[in-house]
Amino acid sequence: MNKLAMIGAGAMGQAIAKGLVQAGLYKARDICFFARRIEILEGLKHQHGYDFATSLDELINNLEAGSSLMFAVKPQGIDQVLADMPELDPSILLISVLAGTKISKFQKRFPQNPIIRVMPNTPSQIMKGASGIAANSNCSEQNIKTVQAMFDAIGLAVVVEEKDLDVVTGLSGSGPAYVFLMIEAMAEAATKLGLNEEAAQALALQTVYGAASLAKISDKTPGELRVQVTSPNGTTAAGLDSLEKNGLKEIVFRAVAAAKARSEELG
Repeated sequence: MNKLAMIGAGAMGQAIAKGLVQAGLYKARDICFFARRIEILEGLKHQHGYDFATSLDELINNLEAGSSLMFAVKPQGIDQVLADMPELDPSILLISVLAGTKISKFQKRFPQNPIIRVMPNTPSQIMKGASGIAANSNCSEQNIKTVQAMFDAIGLAVVVEEKDLDVVTGLSGSGPAYVFLMIEAMAEAATKLGLNEEAAQALALQTVYGAASLAKISDKTPGELRVQVTSPNGTTAAGLDSLEKNGLKEIVFRAVAAAKARSEELG
C-alpha cells in the first residue's frame, strides 16, 4: 500500500494506525499524522515511529497519487478541516471514521475522489472492532478491498450501503454499551441474591467474554449454541423463559432502533 495520511490523532486514529502496522499493511514511517497539538504528534513519533506534519498543506503535499487520507477528527470539527484543505489529486482515497457524517459532505468538497465512510466501534482500540464500511460511486473494487483490509486489521469489517450505516451505528457502534449494561445487570442480580460484589462482577464479565469467544469460533449459530446448552426443564431453560416472557428481544430491538433513529437525526 502507499502512504496513509491521518487527520486527527485521537484514540480511534491511533488504534487504526496500530492495527495497520501490527497487520503488516503499513510500516510506521509510512503513516503520517496531522493534529493541532504538536506535542501529541511528537509523542507518537517518539513512541511508535509515525511521521507527522505540522500543517494540512504539508500533509497533503507529501501524499503520492493513489495514497489514502483518513479523517479521524471530532465530527464538529470537520467543516473547518475541509475548508482549510488544499486541492487533492483525484486518485487519493478519502476515508472517514466520523460518526453521523455522510459521504456527501466530503463529496461536495472533493467530487472526483473515491470516498469511503466507516462506522467503527470502541473495541477497535484493542483490535476487536466491528466496522461497517460504505463507498461512493467513485470507488473501485480495489479501493473497497483496501479499506476492508484496513479495518479487518483491527477486528472485522463488513461492506454495506451508506443508508444502512445508521443501523450499523445502532447495532455495533452503540452495541458495546448494551453489552456493558448486560454485564452490570448480571453482576447486580448475583449480588442481590447473595454473591459478593467482586466475585459477581468477575464471573459476569468472564461469562460474557467466554460466550462471545465461543460463538465467534463455533460453526454453529448463536441460536444453535443457545439450544445446545439449554436442557429441558433445567436452570438455563428457567432463566431463558423469564427473559423471553419479559420481552428481551423486543427491548433490544427498541434499543437498536432508538440508536439508529438518533444517528439519522445527527446525520
